[in-house]
Amino acid sequence: MRVALIPAAAEALSADAHQKLREALRARWAKVVFICIGVLLLTGSANFLMLALPPKIHPIPYHPIFGVKFFAALAVFFIASALVGRSPGTEKMRAERAKWLSRLLVLAGIVVLLSGVLSQVRLAGGPQKPNAAALSPQ
Repeated sequence: MRVALIPAAAEALSADAHQKLREALRARWAKVVFICIGVLLLTGSANFLMLALPPKIHPIPYHPIFGVKFFAALAVFFIASALVGRSPGTEKMRAERAKWLSRLLVLAGIVVLLSGVLSQVRLAGGPQKPNAAALSPQ
């Protein structure tokens, strides 16, 4: 939408036709956005609980990285919801749709990057069991 549809529609359509297209897209795309947000929240929560409850990760560095990823994902969810919503409070964001879509893409890229980092941190191994030789008094 950011790099193809918005610029093409602005060039090819009248302001009235562009507004009608925008509303038709918003109505359909909102359903997809909210379903995706729900699925991502459910699967992300389940994944985190499977890793964190029986400790399979080192809290440091996993939790700080996860925290940044979590808040970046919440920002992505908010921007996506604001762009497809109808709330008067987010009308300014919808008026600057291209700018906010660019920010959303950057934040989504950061979330994906941090997901890769977290998978590498997790693969590095869970909490280490103490070495028996290290525990024995000398």
